Amino acid sequence: MLLNPQNVMTLAPVFVTLMRVIKGLYPQFSAEFQMVVDDRLCSLYQTECPVLAVDLNLAYFLQAFAGNRSKQKEEIAIQIYDSTRNHLLRRLIILIMSRWKSYQWLTDVKMNDYGAMSIFEKRAFIIASYALGDEGRHWREFSKDTWFPPEVMVRDWFAARRQQGGDIVV
Repeated sequence: MLLNPQNVMTLAPVFVTLMRVIKGLYPQFSAEFQMVVDDRLCSLYQTECPVLAVDLNLAYFLQAFAGNRSKQKEEIAIQIYDSTRNHLLRRLIILIMSRWKSYQWLTDVKMNDYGAMSIFEKRAFIIASYALGDEGRHWREFSKDTWFPPEVMVRDWFAARRQQGGDIVV
């Protein structure tokens, strides 16, 4: 009910809080209710809800949106990535697609976009490269000579996190 487009406009002043609550509660929802939430979130984007015209709101929307992968959600994430130059949003989408194990998209981004990425996107991609398995390992080995110390620290931090069973957090 809260994600009904009319209600979202009424709740616009607290939209960020609403998205944070959804993100926090999402893992506790039943699979059926997660699908309902996913459908409502997709509907908000597809109906061009004015609240999502604000990049900060869109960033929190993406964090709530990151729960489960679906073809529809993946298409929306790609559409947002392709249509924005906002480094925060693109960074979030890189991490989301990594979490969803969207190998083909990650490989395409690595081949076509990495050189033009901002430092924040590059650091997110270094983390995302771990989802690519051997391909990501080879890419990191090949690319490490072009990295500055902060990128090396990101790689080392995530490698240690990965060894302890940690995963990508969006």
